Amino acid sequence: MKSLYEAFNLPVHFKLTQDGGRSLSFRVYPVVLLIVAVLLVVTVSVIIISALASDKQAYYLQEQQSRELQLKHEQLRKQSAETEALLSLSNAQIEAMKQELQRLVHKNSAMQKRLTMFDDVLAARKVKGVHLLRPSAAQQENNLISYNLILVKGDNYPRWAHGWLQFSILSADGNETVLLSPKGKDRVKFEMTGQEFIDGSLLGPNSWSPEQLIITVFNEKGKQTGRVTVPILGNVTAVTDANKESERD
Repeated sequence: MKSLYEAFNLPVHFKLTQDGGRSLSFRVYPVVLLIVAVLLVVTVSVIIISALASDKQAYYLQEQQSRELQLKHEQLRKQSAETEALLSLSNAQIEAMKQELQRLVHKNSAMQKRLTMFDDVLAARKVKGVHLLRPSAAQQENNLISYNLILVKGDNYPRWAHGWLQFSILSADGNETVLLSPKGKDRVKFEMTGQEFIDGSLLGPNSWSPEQLIITVFNEKGKQTGRVTVPILGNVTAVTDANKESERD
């Protein structure tokens, strides 16, 4: 024990000789060196531990920030999905409203046309004679010509109106040719007390396409009482005097 004590407490002498005969001597206590070494080790350890603690704290902070960013990202994703769903629903509702509006406009337009048609029928019912209303014709396939019209009997007397309709076209040389139905009939008979909606088809010429259809009304005695010329749609544009009625008593 004494030798150990002396080893740590007795100074160690050092002597350094320089050129010129000068010498430098000093002494160092081993216990001082030991204390310095211990302090150095402790200092380095503290620095390392502090650095590790700082890195660990920074890691935890980064991890916390990463979790917060992920949470915010998830919240934004959900909000975006909800907004997109609401926007999609809103667009669907707007599209449905537009379609409903178009349907109502179309329905209103159709009703307006029907009201106008019935107004024309009521007006014709007040005038004596047989009247042709809203005649039209169109070119179809296989040289067929379709037609439709409203035939109205005016006035209350006589109660019944009898007769027939005849359909014809004008050729290039001006000759009038009567058209036949697919069943070979050259006339459409009518018998009515008010109005009648008439439609059908006619056999057109094979070599050329007529531009106008002539509709003639005959009474039961074979007397011509009305005549109208309408354009055949699909061949020419409307004729200025189309849909105009001319009557002869």
